[in-house]
Amino acid sequence: MIWYSERDILNLCIGNKDMIKVRIAIQSHLSDALIDVDHNPYMAQRRISFVKQLIAKYPDQSVEIDEEELDVMWYEANFNL
Repeated sequence: MIWYSERDILNLCIGNKDMIKVRIAIQSHLSDALIDVDHNPYMAQRRISFVKQLIAKYPDQSVEIDEEELDVMWYEANFNL
């Protein structure tokens, strides 16, 4: 059985996009960078650069952004679009 939070149900009903706090995205990329340091230093460097970009763009890391927007930012930062 799948359990949904009230927020998930509300988002499904009104069609809201998935949001994530910038702080969580930063922590996630830094955690991944720690893993990548030994095995894929290039990717670790890309993740750290992306974190720097997020910090510069969002000084208040408690704000929420659309996960799709975050994915686009990551893609543009890494594939020079």
